[in-house]
Amino acid sequence: MPHARGGTRLDGQRRVGACAAVSGRRQVTVPGYPASSLRDPLWQGSWPDAVELGGVADEFWQRIAVHGLLVPSSWLGQGWPALWGRSFGH
Repeated sequence: MPHARGGTRLDGQRRVGACAAVSGRRQVTVPGYPASSLRDPLWQGSWPDAVELGGVADEFWQRIAVHGLLVPSSWLGQGWPALWGRSFGH
């Protein structure tokens, strides 16, 4: 089903191309257990990896404002809470 602002909604996640938004537009809080914030040291410490994968730090907050936090849809086989729980545990 098309989403009003682009992308589609599948399984409660807003899809944007091959990505899915796991947090809302302009949201700093990331859902899941444990809940976190994009300003937390865990997320901020991932910048070297994100840049290596093609992320552009200067565009990050603007993209969060427009799309929310995006992850590849292929990562969400069992949903964001399962992925976040596994990632946080390692």
